[in-house]
Amino acid sequence: MTSEPAPVSPGPRLIGVYRPRPVGPGEAREHRLLSMIDSLPVMVAVLDSDLRHEYANRQYEEWMDCASGQVRHRTLREVIGEVQFDTIGAWYRSALTGQVVCIERSRRAADGGECHALLHLVPRRTSSGEVDGVFAVLVDMRHGHGLHQRLRIGMQRLFQELRR
Repeated sequence: MTSEPAPVSPGPRLIGVYRPRPVGPGEAREHRLLSMIDSLPVMVAVLDSDLRHEYANRQYEEWMDCASGQVRHRTLREVIGEVQFDTIGAWYRSALTGQVVCIERSRRAADGGECHALLHLVPRRTSSGEVDGVFAVLVDMRHGHGLHQRLRIGMQRLFQELRR
């Protein structure tokens, strides 16, 4: 953030101007991909082999009732708590062994209502084929009306970007 001189007249004052740093072609592509993932009507997270969050989109952070940026670098256990981790930790450990895990689950939402979700855990592999983490995609089925259409459109945009 670069500070600009404050105007002398009364009224709104300019405190600063944000100027993003220039990004190279690879960084620009990554930024576009992350923006697309953030716009999908699903929760997306990437966890390393210690189940520490490397990435979480905005919807995931909201689902976990965390402020923006509070999920990254924290373990799954820290984010969801011991009780929840005792229930779902084994699913994530299965994904770390190379299995794709798909779970349908109901739980109480923060507003007290029933929440039905689909959880997909996909092993993340290195170029040599070793599992080094987990991609987690969580679909909140409370918003099912129109979800499939929005998801299809979002995924098409994402795959088009990945093909570039």
